[in-house]
Amino acid sequence: MLKIYHIRNATMVIETENNVILIDPMLGKKRNYSKFYLFKI
Repeated sequence: MLKIYHIRNATMVIETENNVILIDPMLGKKRNYSKFYLFKI
């Protein structure tokens, strides 16, 4: 199972059976635009 949520312009949440991935470049350090977080359910 794969669910993809497009929250805002550059924010996405991807849910799989085992993981939740938050993608938001604004969560990173200044001038770093590749920030991904992996959450275990």
